[in-house]
Amino acid sequence: MNLHKHIAEQNAQNESIEFYLKKIYELKDEQNFSLNHYNTVLRKLDKKITQLHNLNRKILGLTDNEDILKEVLQTERYMLEFDFKMQDLRHLSTIATREEFSRYSI
Repeated sequence: MNLHKHIAEQNAQNESIEFYLKKIYELKDEQNFSLNHYNTVLRKLDKKITQLHNLNRKILGLTDNEDILKEVLQTERYMLEFDFKMQDLRHLSTIATREEFSRYSI
């Protein structure tokens, strides 16, 4: 696979992650909150992040030497912000009631 195709796939994975994050926020605000639904979406996000890590390694392997630093920094910034969000989301999955959950801001 060539670099441009991997980058297109990376962009699609990023969009999928944003879709799941939006779904998490929607679930958080639902009147009939379901922790099972929340945890299902959280597991999907974990799978997506694993796929994205693998894809990032492939992209880095195909990147020209002069662009490696830029690619690494861009990827690390995105992944750090995402890791912060995931840490908060995992913490939320330990909260038992919808009332407690809705008070917690993410």
